[in-house]
Amino acid sequence: MSYEELQVTSNFSFRLGGSHPEELVDTAADLGYTAIALTDRNTFAGVVRAYVVAKDRGIKFIPAVRLDLLDGPSLLAYPTDQAAYSRLSGLLTLGNLRAEKEKCFLHKQDVYEYAEGSIFVIIPPEKITADFELPKKLKTR
Repeated sequence: MSYEELQVTSNFSFRLGGSHPEELVDTAADLGYTAIALTDRNTFAGVVRAYVVAKDRGIKFIPAVRLDLLDGPSLLAYPTDQAAYSRLSGLLTLGNLRAEKEKCFLHKQDVYEYAEGSIFVIIPPEKITADFELPKKLKTR
């Protein structure tokens, strides 16, 4: 049986993650994980450090990012190729240029413009609201 962790936050997520990317990958390898994705908030800052350790330890590394949007739910973004990674890097640059240090201002429209080649997973909000209700015809009894 194998396990792949697809949402890990490192100390590059300001005030949210405590461990270095290298430590997270080492621990995942020690636990027998077959893959790990680093999903820091609005940054790829720890990706290279995590990749180097994953390569040395023989564990698959999945570069990713958590996008915290101003006008929508947070998204996990997994680029499927180098071009998609470049587009997501451009998206993060755009968001960083709009904000003061340690902040990133992104909107849904920005994601639509830079989304080609990436897979997205919606992070549900802490409190479910009417925006997340199923249409009446799809609701179960």
